Amino acid sequence: MKSKPDRKWFGYTAFVLSFPYPMLKIYWSLGGTLGGGQSFSQHSAYGEILVFGACALLSLALVQKWGRIFPRWVPFFAGKKIPRFILITGGWVAACLTVPMGFLAIFGYLMQAIGLADGPVSFDGTGLMVFIVYGEWLLLGIALGGATLAYQHQTRVKCVKCGGI
Repeated sequence: MKSKPDRKWFGYTAFVLSFPYPMLKIYWSLGGTLGGGQSFSQHSAYGEILVFGACALLSLALVQKWGRIFPRWVPFFAGKKIPRFILITGGWVAACLTVPMGFLAIFGYLMQAIGLADGPVSFDGTGLMVFIVYGEWLLLGIALGGATLAYQHQTRVKCVKCGGI
């Protein structure tokens, strides 16, 4: 009988890809100017940092055994198994939010670069930063989707009536 290939690398890849964007936002919030910088006088980067931190935790929860049990500090659920649908829904929602955002930004960048559309991106270091940042979002979404799909296959339960999956 053939064993199923281990697809944990999707989750670990998603974990690693969850850090460049928030780290760039932290750098900019501290006054960094690489890639154009950004002013945080009107808003902060906290929301984006929290969202990508949640992506990092979710990506590990999909591939680690500890990620399937609520931590002790969670009221009423401490030590109990996390329902499968929560991880699956979270994984697909995160993937479905990051893939299109990354794809559309890269598509717009390329259309502007070849002259088929006008857009807000300048083609100096700032434009390249946009391409890199949103390319990372696209890869993050693909990795999260892969980790979620692998988790679904790994945790699939057998049908009580027919014995199939």
